[in-house]
Amino acid sequence: MVAEMENAEQQLERQKLAAEQEELHREACWAELLMDNVDLFMGQKGSFTDLRSLAEQGLQDIISVASAEDRQDLAQRLDALVDAGVPKVLRPIAWKAFLDTKVRRQPGYYSALVHRALGHLANCEQLSQDQIRDHAAGHLQQEEVDAAAAAAAAAEAQHHTHS
Repeated sequence: MVAEMENAEQQLERQKLAAEQEELHREACWAELLMDNVDLFMGQKGSFTDLRSLAEQGLQDIISVASAEDRQDLAQRLDALVDAGVPKVLRPIAWKAFLDTKVRRQPGYYSALVHRALGHLANCEQLSQDQIRDHAAGHLQQEEVDAAAAAAAAAEAQHHTHS
């Protein structure tokens, strides 16, 4: 029983480490985008001490330029990064930048983001804030349930191999 719990704890620790590594990878990809396009906002005052300060100074400009028809490469790269996930440290900045009035003038842009985020729920005529929160919370809880089930299954399989 103790060995099973230790194995489950080790599995959860490995999953936590993998999630942290994924977050670091997302941060590196976003930093690369920002640094590759620093010339778009380099004339602004300020210094870049970390990823957050870099994004605060330049993400809005990158989004505005990416929305121009002649920069489809940048738009595709930005879309791929959004699809892969916005790092936690950048989420408040990204939401503010993506909801800027310049971006909102693009027909269907926000609806497309909502559809990607909520899937089939975006097609409902009207959703309350509570329904949206419940859906998001359910998704997060399901991930936790799946992780716990995987750990329990691994512990059970380990128990059967030692029996």
